[in-house]
Amino acid sequence: MKKVFCVFLTVVLCFGTLSACTKPKKQNSTTTAPATTVETTEITSDDNSGEITDEQAKLTATKFLNYMKNKDVKNILTLLDTYAVNYSAKEKLKKIAAYSFFRDIELTSFQIVDILRFADYYRLTVKLNISKSSSELFPAGTSTWVLDVAISDRINDIQLFKNVNESINIIPNEGQSNVFYFCTSFSELFNSLDTYTDFNKMIPVVKDKDAYNTFCYDVIAFTNVLYGGPMPRTQIVANAKKVLGITLIDFKLYSGYNKKDDTILAGGSDFSTVYCSLFSEHFDSNSKQHTIVIDYYADAAYIFKAKTMKYIVKENSDSSLTLLSTTLLFDSGIEPACSSAY
Repeated sequence: MKKVFCVFLTVVLCFGTLSACTKPKKQNSTTTAPATTVETTEITSDDNSGEITDEQAKLTATKFLNYMKNKDVKNILTLLDTYAVNYSAKEKLKKIAAYSFFRDIELTSFQIVDILRFADYYRLTVKLNISKSSSELFPAGTSTWVLDVAISDRINDIQLFKNVNESINIIPNEGQSNVFYFCTSFSELFNSLDTYTDFNKMIPVVKDKDAYNTFCYDVIAFTNVLYGGPMPRTQIVANAKKVLGITLIDFKLYSGYNKKDDTILAGGSDFSTVYCSLFSEHFDSNSKQHTIVIDYYADAAYIFKAKTMKYIVKENSDSSLTLLSTTLLFDSGIEPACSSAY
């Protein structure tokens, strides 16, 4: 899985375009799948760089496809979600059950027909021959798929697995100053994939000091551009209202509050990698409101859709953003995957 990163939100004052990937180098090769015996050799880099070679990427892809062929759901998940090893026995069984559609597929053969190297991953083109299937995701017949394998040997092995005819608009997880990242950062930071029209209702009771303090910290991190130094409490209050409409927090109860000069130490927050894609986005030029629908996935390969959220975001005259509401549109009952427990 992609490494945990720490970013400080600057999205409240500006938003921009998604960054482009680096130009790949094409490597010509064709590999036909072996028999269904699964290669169990651990895939690691040959040097201290932490990067695998294209041949090792092919081995990882072949292992994954053989797991599919053998309907080995448990081992499929080890390549899709590294953090599955930290789940409880009940959570593991629930996730294995959710991915039982792999057992509804008769994958008779597969072939790796191309491999390209990008900055962070190898992209393999594979052909699947499925003789029988009751899964909508993997229909019977011959189909072509994109399979991304991480270059780093320290994160999730499989980064994407999709039919070439399927469109997935992946939202980057690092340092993007745009309205989409604004939405996903909110849900991740506040651990919230729920419906809210009034974010004051998210505020914990004052008696729960730890929860209240953590919520104050997260509000400060999400709604303020400046960090690493003291800010006037009145500015913190104003920003919380402007960005989230939150007016019922008493920041004087926050552990970072300095009563002497009425300031608060503003800090950033750690973020984990979440796997999500943009389903739709509409901007009303009259109201200056974005209506954004985002899909969250239960694996790093964007195979199983876990939840779908709708966000209403207002674009202000100073280019800042205000989150007006969040709505849970779809819930599979499985939590989205991320680089730490969501």
